[in-house]
Amino acid sequence: MSKKPAILVVDDENLLVYSVSEYLTREGFEVKATTSPEKALSLIGTERFDVVITDLRMSPLSGTDIIRHLRRSGYEGKIIVMSAYFKDFEKELQELKVDACLEKPFELSRLLQLIGT
Repeated sequence: MSKKPAILVVDDENLLVYSVSEYLTREGFEVKATTSPEKALSLIGTERFDVVITDLRMSPLSGTDIIRHLRRSGYEGKIIVMSAYFKDFEKELQELKVDACLEKPFELSRLLQLIGT
């Protein structure tokens, strides 16, 4: 049996972070989650993630800041954006080669499909 991917979840909404991380943990994934974009960058610098799931509109750093950091550092894993506003960032997300966009609100089972177990 192959090991399930390690996942980082980043969103400034506590309830969403909790719901997504609990669901993915129950599905057998190794999940780290944070509501702080700064903490996310710290985790990215010290741990390996196969999938990064991030919101776009956060402060003081945005999801695109996190994605740019991942791309500059040579990250080759999957990047999934979950946002109610991803259409506002569509061109930028294409340039950053995001793997998937999930419009909020969404079904957790859809996220699982995008991760691709």
